[in-house]
Amino acid sequence: MQLERAQTGWLATRARFAVIAVIVLAVAGITIPLLARSGTTTPPASSVKTPPALVTTSFAGYAGRAAMPGAPRLAVRAIASAGGERLAVGSADGYPAIWKQSAGGAWVLVTKPGDFPAQPGAETLTTVTHGAAGWLAVGVPGPVVLTSVNGTTWRSATGNITADLGKITSVSAAAGPRGYVILGRLAVQSGACVADVWWSPNLTTWKQAHDVNGTSGSSQTLAVAALADGFVSVGSHNGKPAAWVTSDGTTWRTIFLSGPANAQLNQIAVIGDRVAATGGSDGQGTGSAAFAVSSPDGGATWQQADLRLPAPGTVVTALAAGQREIGRASCRERV
Repeated sequence: MQLERAQTGWLATRARFAVIAVIVLAVAGITIPLLARSGTTTPPASSVKTPPALVTTSFAGYAGRAAMPGAPRLAVRAIASAGGERLAVGSADGYPAIWKQSAGGAWVLVTKPGDFPAQPGAETLTTVTHGAAGWLAVGVPGPVVLTSVNGTTWRSATGNITADLGKITSVSAAAGPRGYVILGRLAVQSGACVADVWWSPNLTTWKQAHDVNGTSGSSQTLAVAALADGFVSVGSHNGKPAAWVTSDGTTWRTIFLSGPANAQLNQIAVIGDRVAATGGSDGQGTGSAAFAVSSPDGGATWQQADLRLPAPGTVVTALAAGQREIGRASCRERV
Protein backbone atom coordinates (compact mmCIF):
# COMPACT_ATOMS: atom_id res chain seq x y z
CA MET A 1 0.00 0.00 0.00
CA GLN A 2 1.29 3.43 -0.89
CA LEU A 3 1.02 6.22 1.67
CA GLU A 4 1.68 9.94 1.64
CA ARG A 5 2.23 12.24 4.61
CA ALA A 6 -0.01 15.30 4.81
CA GLN A 7 -0.20 17.94 7.50
CA THR A 8 -3.38 16.33 8.79
CA GLY A 9 -1.94 12.83 9.01
CA TRP A 10 -1.55 9.81 6.73
CA LEU A 11 -3.75 9.42 3.67
CA ALA A 12 -4.35 6.40 1.48
CA THR A 13 -3.26 7.11 -2.07
CA ARG A 14 -5.43 4.27 -3.37
CA ALA A 15 -8.96 4.43 -1.98
CA ARG A 16 -9.77 0.81 -2.82
CA PHE A 17 -7.57 -0.37 0.04
CA ALA A 18 -8.62 -0.61 3.64
CA VAL A 19 -9.34 2.31 5.92
CA ILE A 20 -6.21 3.73 7.56
CA ALA A 21 -6.31 4.32 11.30
CA VAL A 22 -3.75 6.10 13.45
CA ILE A 23 -3.61 5.13 17.09
CA VAL A 24 -1.24 6.14 19.84
CA LEU A 25 0.64 4.02 22.33
CA ALA A 26 2.33 5.68 25.31
CA VAL A 27 5.17 3.42 26.45
CA ALA A 28 7.31 4.63 29.33
CA GLY A 29 6.93 8.20 28.18
CA ILE A 30 7.59 7.38 24.52
CA THR A 31 4.60 8.30 22.37
CA ILE A 32 4.29 5.92 19.43
CA PRO A 33 1.69 6.63 16.72
CA LEU A 34 0.82 3.31 15.11
CA LEU A 35 -0.14 3.37 11.46
CA ALA A 36 -2.52 0.44 11.00
CA ARG A 37 -4.69 -1.07 8.33
CA SER A 38 -7.91 -2.82 9.25
CA GLY A 39 -11.11 -3.80 7.50
CA THR A 40 -11.88 -3.55 3.80
CA THR A 41 -14.22 -0.58 3.64
CA THR A 42 -13.66 2.01 0.95
CA PRO A 43 -13.92 5.53 2.41
CA PRO A 44 -16.62 7.76 0.88
CA ALA A 45 -15.42 10.16 -1.78
CA SER A 46 -16.23 13.15 0.41
CA SER A 47 -13.80 11.95 3.06
CA VAL A 48 -10.84 11.36 0.74
CA LYS A 49 -8.65 14.44 0.72
CA THR A 50 -6.38 15.37 -2.15
CA PRO A 51 -2.85 14.41 -1.11
CA PRO A 52 0.03 16.87 -1.46
CA ALA A 53 2.50 16.59 -4.29
CA LEU A 54 4.91 13.70 -3.91
CA VAL A 55 8.56 14.41 -3.19
CA THR A 56 10.65 11.86 -5.04
CA THR A 57 14.10 10.74 -3.99
CA SER A 58 16.46 8.95 -6.34
CA PHE A 59 19.11 6.39 -5.46
CA ALA A 60 21.56 5.53 -8.22
CA GLY A 61 22.93 2.05 -8.86
CA TYR A 62 26.30 0.88 -10.18
CA ALA A 63 26.66 2.07 -13.75
CA GLY A 64 27.42 -0.72 -16.21
CA ARG A 65 27.33 -3.41 -13.54
CA ALA A 66 25.48 -6.62 -14.44
CA ALA A 67 22.80 -7.54 -11.92
CA MET A 68 23.11 -10.64 -9.78
CA PRO A 69 20.54 -13.32 -10.72
CA GLY A 70 17.25 -12.64 -8.98
CA ALA A 71 18.51 -9.53 -7.20
CA PRO A 72 16.35 -6.39 -6.97
CA ARG A 73 17.49 -3.38 -8.95
CA LEU A 74 17.65 -1.19 -5.85
CA ALA A 75 16.79 -1.78 -2.19
CA VAL A 76 17.21 0.72 0.67
CA ARG A 77 17.11 -1.07 4.03
CA ALA A 78 18.19 1.53 6.63
CA ILE A 79 18.96 5.23 7.05
CA ALA A 80 20.99 6.85 9.83
CA SER A 81 22.27 10.34 10.57
CA ALA A 82 25.09 11.68 12.75
CA GLY A 83 27.21 14.80 12.84
CA GLY A 84 25.15 16.49 10.16
CA GLU A 85 25.57 13.56 7.75
CA ARG A 86 22.91 11.15 6.57
CA LEU A 87 23.58 7.72 5.08
CA ALA A 88 21.37 5.07 3.51
CA VAL A 89 22.35 1.44 3.01
CA GLY A 90 20.96 -1.46 1.03
CA SER A 91 21.84 -3.04 -2.29
CA ALA A 92 22.07 -2.27 -6.00
CA ASP A 93 21.71 -5.20 -8.42
CA GLY A 94 22.64 -7.55 -5.60
CA TYR A 95 25.79 -5.70 -4.52
CA PRO A 96 26.05 -3.90 -1.15
CA ALA A 97 25.42 -0.18 -1.62
CA ILE A 98 25.82 2.94 0.52
CA TRP A 99 24.45 6.35 -0.39
CA LYS A 100 25.32 9.68 1.26
CA GLN A 101 23.04 12.71 1.18
CA SER A 102 24.69 15.79 -0.26
CA ALA A 103 24.21 19.36 0.90
CA GLY A 104 21.72 19.81 -1.92
CA GLY A 105 19.58 16.97 -0.69
CA ALA A 106 20.47 14.46 -3.41
CA TRP A 107 21.62 10.93 -2.55
CA VAL A 108 25.01 10.03 -4.01
CA LEU A 109 26.32 6.46 -4.27
CA VAL A 110 29.65 6.46 -2.40
CA THR A 111 30.59 2.78 -2.68
CA LYS A 112 32.14 0.97 -5.63
CA PRO A 113 31.94 -2.74 -6.48
CA GLY A 114 35.69 -3.01 -5.92
CA ASP A 115 35.20 -1.95 -2.28
CA PHE A 116 33.88 -5.41 -1.41
CA PRO A 117 35.31 -8.93 -1.58
CA ALA A 118 34.12 -11.15 -4.44
CA GLN A 119 30.76 -12.70 -3.65
CA PRO A 120 29.03 -15.86 -4.93
CA GLY A 121 25.52 -14.42 -4.61
CA ALA A 122 23.46 -11.35 -3.87
CA GLU A 123 24.18 -9.43 -0.65
CA THR A 124 22.51 -6.47 1.02
CA LEU A 125 23.34 -4.12 3.89
CA THR A 126 20.64 -4.04 6.57
CA THR A 127 21.96 -1.68 9.28
CA VAL A 128 24.14 1.41 9.52
CA THR A 129 25.21 3.13 12.75
CA HIS A 130 27.71 5.78 13.91
CA GLY A 131 29.98 5.94 16.95
CA ALA A 132 33.17 7.57 18.17
CA ALA A 133 35.39 5.65 15.73
CA GLY A 134 33.18 6.27 12.69
CA TRP A 135 30.50 4.47 10.72
CA LEU A 136 29.65 0.76 10.76
CA ALA A 137 27.43 -0.95 8.15
CA VAL A 138 26.47 -4.62 8.29
CA GLY A 139 24.47 -6.97 6.11
CA VAL A 140 23.84 -10.52 4.92
CA PRO A 141 24.65 -13.13 3.83
CA GLY A 142 28.29 -13.58 4.63
CA PRO A 143 27.99 -11.40 6.64
CA VAL A 144 29.09 -8.06 5.18
CA VAL A 145 30.86 -5.79 7.69
CA LEU A 146 32.06 -2.38 6.45
CA THR A 147 33.57 0.61 8.26
CA SER A 148 34.26 4.24 7.41
CA VAL A 149 35.78 7.20 9.19
CA ASN A 150 33.98 9.82 7.11
CA GLY A 151 30.98 8.04 5.60
CA THR A 152 32.43 8.37 2.11
CA THR A 153 35.36 5.96 1.93
CA TRP A 154 34.48 2.41 2.96
CA ARG A 155 36.44 -0.77 3.51
CA SER A 156 35.88 -4.24 4.89
CA ALA A 157 36.22 -4.35 8.67
CA THR A 158 39.69 -5.15 9.93
CA GLY A 159 40.47 -8.24 11.96
CA ASN A 160 38.61 -11.51 11.65
CA ILE A 161 35.11 -10.26 12.43
CA THR A 162 33.51 -11.36 9.15
CA ALA A 163 34.88 -14.90 9.49
CA ASP A 164 34.05 -14.99 13.21
CA LEU A 165 30.41 -14.16 12.59
CA GLY A 166 30.19 -17.22 10.34
CA LYS A 167 26.94 -18.21 8.66
CA ILE A 168 24.52 -15.99 10.50
CA THR A 169 21.08 -15.60 8.96
CA SER A 170 20.39 -12.05 10.18
CA VAL A 171 22.52 -9.22 11.48
CA SER A 172 22.06 -5.84 13.17
CA ALA A 173 24.28 -3.36 14.97
CA ALA A 174 24.32 -0.41 17.37
CA ALA A 175 26.87 2.15 18.51
CA GLY A 176 27.07 4.25 21.66
CA PRO A 177 29.42 5.64 24.30
CA ARG A 178 30.52 2.09 25.19
CA GLY A 179 31.51 1.13 21.64
CA TYR A 180 29.91 -0.99 18.93
CA VAL A 181 27.88 -4.19 19.00
CA ILE A 182 27.05 -6.55 16.15
CA LEU A 183 24.52 -9.29 16.80
CA GLY A 184 23.32 -12.11 14.62
CA ARG A 185 21.19 -15.24 14.62
CA LEU A 186 22.91 -18.55 13.91
CA ALA A 187 21.04 -21.80 13.26
CA VAL A 188 22.52 -24.94 14.84
CA GLN A 189 22.13 -28.63 13.97
CA SER A 190 19.46 -29.29 16.59
CA GLY A 191 17.14 -26.88 14.80
CA ALA A 192 17.53 -24.26 17.50
CA CYS A 193 19.17 -20.85 17.16
CA VAL A 194 21.99 -19.29 19.13
CA ALA A 195 22.83 -15.63 19.55
CA ASP A 196 26.15 -14.53 18.10
CA VAL A 197 27.17 -11.18 19.60
CA TRP A 198 30.43 -9.25 19.14
CA TRP A 199 31.67 -6.02 20.73
CA SER A 200 34.34 -3.54 19.67
CA PRO A 201 35.59 -0.37 21.35
CA ASN A 202 37.05 1.06 18.15
CA LEU A 203 35.99 -0.89 15.00
CA THR A 204 39.46 -2.45 14.94
CA THR A 205 39.42 -5.23 17.53
CA TRP A 206 36.37 -7.38 18.25
CA LYS A 207 35.54 -9.60 21.21
CA GLN A 208 32.81 -12.23 21.32
CA ALA A 209 30.18 -11.71 24.01
CA HIS A 210 29.05 -14.43 26.38
CA ASP A 211 26.07 -15.10 28.66
CA VAL A 212 23.60 -14.36 25.85
CA ASN A 213 22.31 -17.90 25.24
CA GLY A 214 21.27 -18.87 28.76
CA THR A 215 22.14 -22.29 30.06
CA SER A 216 20.29 -24.22 27.35
CA GLY A 217 17.70 -23.91 24.61
CA SER A 218 17.31 -21.57 21.69
CA SER A 219 18.16 -17.86 21.82
CA GLN A 220 17.63 -15.19 19.18
CA THR A 221 18.88 -11.61 19.61
CA LEU A 222 17.02 -9.68 16.92
CA ALA A 223 17.36 -5.95 17.71
CA VAL A 224 19.85 -3.90 19.70
CA ALA A 225 20.15 -0.29 20.86
CA ALA A 226 22.78 1.71 22.71
CA LEU A 227 22.35 3.19 26.17
CA ALA A 228 24.46 5.83 27.87
CA ASP A 229 26.15 3.13 29.93
CA GLY A 230 25.89 0.04 27.73
CA PHE A 231 23.49 -1.75 25.38
CA VAL A 232 20.10 -3.45 25.46
CA SER A 233 18.90 -6.09 23.00
CA VAL A 234 15.66 -8.02 22.55
CA GLY A 235 14.57 -11.25 20.90
CA SER A 236 13.48 -14.59 22.32
CA HIS A 237 14.67 -17.53 24.41
CA ASN A 238 12.95 -20.90 24.03
CA GLY A 239 9.95 -19.33 22.29
CA LYS A 240 9.41 -16.64 24.92
CA PRO A 241 10.21 -12.91 24.68
CA ALA A 242 13.55 -12.02 26.21
CA ALA A 243 15.86 -9.04 26.68
CA TRP A 244 19.56 -8.72 27.40
CA VAL A 245 21.47 -5.85 29.02
CA THR A 246 25.19 -5.15 29.30
CA SER A 247 27.46 -2.40 30.54
CA ASP A 248 30.61 -3.56 28.75
CA GLY A 249 29.34 -5.16 25.54
CA THR A 250 30.65 -8.63 26.40
CA THR A 251 28.89 -9.77 29.58
CA TRP A 252 25.13 -9.81 29.08
CA ARG A 253 22.34 -10.49 31.58
CA THR A 254 19.30 -12.36 30.25
CA ILE A 255 15.85 -11.16 31.32
CA PHE A 256 12.90 -13.44 30.58
CA LEU A 257 9.71 -11.54 29.77
CA SER A 258 6.00 -12.35 29.70
CA GLY A 259 4.18 -12.37 26.39
CA PRO A 260 2.29 -14.53 23.90
CA ALA A 261 3.35 -18.13 23.30
CA ASN A 262 5.96 -18.69 20.59
CA ALA A 263 6.69 -14.97 20.53
CA GLN A 264 9.72 -12.80 20.04
CA LEU A 265 10.60 -9.10 20.12
CA ASN A 266 11.72 -7.65 16.80
CA GLN A 267 12.00 -3.86 17.21
CA ILE A 268 13.51 -1.64 19.88
CA ALA A 269 13.67 2.10 20.55
CA VAL A 270 15.50 4.00 23.31
CA ILE A 271 15.28 7.51 24.76
CA GLY A 272 17.61 8.04 27.70
CA ASP A 273 16.94 5.15 30.09
CA ARG A 274 13.50 4.43 28.69
CA VAL A 275 13.15 1.50 26.30
CA ALA A 276 10.23 0.29 24.20
CA ALA A 277 10.12 -2.93 22.17
CA THR A 278 7.47 -4.56 19.98
CA GLY A 279 7.01 -8.02 18.54
CA GLY A 280 4.62 -10.89 18.13
CA SER A 281 4.11 -14.59 17.67
CA ASP A 282 6.36 -16.40 15.19
CA GLY A 283 8.18 -13.13 14.61
CA GLN A 284 5.36 -11.56 12.62
CA GLY A 285 3.06 -10.11 15.26
CA THR A 286 -0.02 -11.82 13.81
CA GLY A 287 -3.49 -11.28 15.25
CA SER A 288 -3.91 -10.42 18.88
CA ALA A 289 -0.44 -11.85 19.55
CA ALA A 290 1.17 -8.56 18.55
CA PHE A 291 2.46 -6.98 21.74
CA ALA A 292 4.74 -4.35 23.26
CA VAL A 293 6.88 -4.11 26.38
CA SER A 294 8.66 -1.20 28.00
CA SER A 295 11.36 -0.50 30.54
CA PRO A 296 11.84 2.73 32.52
CA ASP A 297 15.34 1.87 33.71
CA GLY A 298 17.51 0.85 30.77
CA GLY A 299 16.19 -2.71 30.51
CA ALA A 300 16.56 -3.69 34.19
CA THR A 301 12.81 -4.13 34.68
CA TRP A 302 10.03 -4.55 32.11
CA GLN A 303 6.26 -4.40 31.89
CA GLN A 304 3.84 -5.27 29.10
CA ALA A 305 1.99 -2.42 27.37
CA ASP A 306 -1.36 -2.32 25.60
CA LEU A 307 -0.88 -1.83 21.86
CA ARG A 308 -4.61 -1.17 21.30
CA LEU A 309 -4.40 -2.46 17.77
CA PRO A 310 -7.44 -1.69 15.60
CA ALA A 311 -8.13 -5.29 14.52
CA PRO A 312 -6.78 -8.84 14.61
CA GLY A 313 -4.19 -9.54 11.95
CA THR A 314 -2.27 -6.30 12.48
CA VAL A 315 1.51 -6.47 12.16
CA VAL A 316 3.96 -4.12 13.86
CA THR A 317 6.73 -3.55 11.33
CA ALA A 318 8.84 -0.65 12.63
CA LEU A 319 9.58 1.33 15.77
CA ALA A 320 11.67 4.46 16.25
CA ALA A 321 12.34 7.20 18.79
CA GLY A 322 12.85 10.87 17.99
CA GLN A 323 14.30 13.91 19.69
CA ARG A 324 10.96 14.81 21.26
CA GLU A 325 10.25 11.36 22.62
CA ILE A 326 8.24 10.42 19.56
CA GLY A 327 8.52 7.07 17.85
CA ARG A 328 6.62 5.54 15.00
CA ALA A 329 5.60 1.95 14.49
CA SER A 330 3.94 1.15 11.18
CA CYS A 331 1.49 -1.71 11.06
CA ARG A 332 -0.33 -3.52 8.31
CA GLU A 333 -2.79 -6.36 8.07
CA ARG A 334 -1.12 -9.63 7.22
CA VAL A 335 -2.59 -11.42 4.17
